[in-house]
Amino acid sequence: MLIYIITSLFLIHPYYVSVSESVFNQDESSLQITKKIFFDDLELVLQNENNNENFDILNSEKDLVNSYIEKYIKKNMFFMVDGKPKELNYLGHEVINSRINSYFEIMNIKKIETIEIKDTSLLNYFDTQENLTYFEIDNQRFTLRLRKNNVSKKIEL
Repeated sequence: MLIYIITSLFLIHPYYVSVSESVFNQDESSLQITKKIFFDDLELVLQNENNNENFDILNSEKDLVNSYIEKYIKKNMFFMVDGKPKELNYLGHEVINSRINSYFEIMNIKKIETIEIKDTSLLNYFDTQENLTYFEIDNQRFTLRLRKNNVSKKIEL
């Protein structure tokens, strides 16, 4: 009975989350970013964003999937390093279990004194969406919890 109640609560109150990991690699002067989103949530969003109800994230042509993912994430994820906006370079994606991991990089960053991360991914589609962002630099790890009412946070190092 307890399992039934717990399962019912999850069906009534769905929880949506994406996870980003950003690691500053000083040796390569780059910020390496992984964005993880459940493939069914991302597929729905990409279908809507591109007016393509036939889009299937697991079976569509890889170039099309890459194009849709790159365009969507670049539209919704922003990094400001030391007060300057930085451009995401898309490296690709892979499917792992029930999620899509997409990979990005920001080049030519020698050091970071402040970083502001903004992530509006999926917020327009799911009311309870949360975008968890982990930022790592010099063996320090910061956790940011971004939601509709708080889409960006700044870290001062």
